[in-house]
Amino acid sequence: PKLQKTAPGSVKRPITPRGGKAGLDKENVAPGSTPRRSPRPSPRKLKERSALVTPLRPVPHTPSKVAQSCPRPMSSLYHPLDAVTPGGPGRQGRVTDASEDSGYSSHGSSGPRISEYFWEIFTKMKSSNNLLREENMKLNANVVSLQQDLAKSRTNELLLEKSKKQTSKFKEELEHYRMKSDSAEQTLQNTKLELDQQLLTLDSLNRQIDALQRALGEKENQISQMDVVITEGQMVRRKLHNCIQELKGNIRVYCRVRPSLPNEDEDSAIRCRPDGSSVDIRSAGASPKSFQFDKVFSPAATNADVFDEISQLVQSALDGYRVCIFAYGQTGSGKTYTMEGPARGTASSRMQDGMIPQAVNQLFESAEKLKPNGWTFSLSAQFLEIYNEAIRDLLDTTPPSKDFRASGASINNKAQQKAPQKIEIKHDPQSRLPTVVTGVAVVPVSEAATVQELLVTAAKNRSSAATNANEHSSRSHSVFTIFIEGNNLRTNEHTVGVLNLIDLAGSERLQHSGSTGDRLKETQHINKSLSCLGDVIHALSHKTAHIPFRNSKLTYLLQGSLGGDCKTLMFVNVSPVPEHSAESLCSLRFAAKAGSCEVGTARRNITLREPGGH
Repeated sequence: PKLQKTAPGSVKRPITPRGGKAGLDKENVAPGSTPRRSPRPSPRKLKERSALVTPLRPVPHTPSKVAQSCPRPMSSLYHPLDAVTPGGPGRQGRVTDASEDSGYSSHGSSGPRISEYFWEIFTKMKSSNNLLREENMKLNANVVSLQQDLAKSRTNELLLEKSKKQTSKFKEELEHYRMKSDSAEQTLQNTKLELDQQLLTLDSLNRQIDALQRALGEKENQISQMDVVITEGQMVRRKLHNCIQELKGNIRVYCRVRPSLPNEDEDSAIRCRPDGSSVDIRSAGASPKSFQFDKVFSPAATNADVFDEISQLVQSALDGYRVCIFAYGQTGSGKTYTMEGPARGTASSRMQDGMIPQAVNQLFESAEKLKPNGWTFSLSAQFLEIYNEAIRDLLDTTPPSKDFRASGASINNKAQQKAPQKIEIKHDPQSRLPTVVTGVAVVPVSEAATVQELLVTAAKNRSSAATNANEHSSRSHSVFTIFIEGNNLRTNEHTVGVLNLIDLAGSERLQHSGSTGDRLKETQHINKSLSCLGDVIHALSHKTAHIPFRNSKLTYLLQGSLGGDCKTLMFVNVSPVPEHSAESLCSLRFAAKAGSCEVGTARRNITLREPGGH
């Protein structure tokens, strides 16, 4: 059998089964009692016990880590299996030494060796246990640290997962934006291509525009030249026409159709032809009739357009001719508006000024332009009316007499409330003024504003009243006369010109005007004087030997204009209202007859004076 190395001085004991003893256990026998021998185990139990005993192994000479770290036990140490002896009730066990065990013999026994072996193993196990505890503690600390690291790792893993998701989202957005960027870049490229194409087209169009502008400039130059030629041609035509009219000695007739008023029907009974010299009128129950005059003004024409046609006649007055311009037509046809313009106190522009204000403005403007040529002019004016076959001064501001108040005058105008004065019309063909009206005021005129004041005074004094045909009907014929004297110190020329601007009272039918009483008397006198004017026109057109100028104050006053060497122009004013078509037709027929009258060739009233003469 293999021997186990024992500690020095120890007694070899025979190997007994675990928990068995070689002899009697004297220590465990109670005092006074007989020790009993343990029953001998049967061979089967001995065999089982011997199988449980760990076979002895030789201890290597080289000490192990545990043996080196633990001190060698002393021989007096007890065997671990015999460390405690059980006592009786209430008694503590005692520790016994292995040498005192009576069950072990000192000769040839393996007990001490086994005990030392177990002790050595125990010591090693204890040391190993301590080391394992330390290792366990370290491992526990490492586990805690690892658990913390694991928690951090899990947190980091969550953050990483979140970051991955965000990164994935950002990648998707980046991919989306990249796709949009690519699309935008493609669009930009397409836009650049289109822009380049548009720029090429624009450059081509600019070149075309430049070419067209050059061509347009050339055309405009041609148009300007043609306009100049046309203007010159119109001036030549007017001059030739005036020459023809002067040679023929006929009265020039202009027709003007007034526009419809807001309370009137827009359907017009009169149509102006595009040629500017013809007009058609349709009346109830009759076929349309056409008339041709020297000029026809449509309802759209302004007073400025009308004056542009008569401005040469006004210039003739400044040159020393006698000029007569009068307006004829039914009541409410726009005669006073043509001659004087809008009613005083209403807002108006110079384009709306009547023939009288514009004629005066032109006279002063032309006189100012002729000053460098040595001409100086002096102007004076008179304004009168023929009311019920009586001549009255519209510029006389003397208070009315008591006798005239008692006469029962129906219209409260100053001119009609004054007592009749001795006013006479005198004709002297040999005088520088063939027709002179005595007893009326002649007012010097130094500026155009003075004439405006005279018009305001005359409008206040002129006879007017309301009728069914016109709310502000003129009940008299007004005659505004400007005397123009010119002197040229360089050429010693002296000229005398006369400009008569006459606004005739409107013709009207009694059944249409509804006049009664004083209005009836006024209508009768108006129609009589206009009838006399018609007789004079008829006699002149048929070149009869006797011309009835003395049949009315109106024709007698116009004797020098209708039968002498005067430039005469008549406006025939007509209304477009279908209800007035009968009166308009009569006015047009009268104007057509007046256009065929010969009044003689106009002569310039000019004389030469001796140097220093007056």
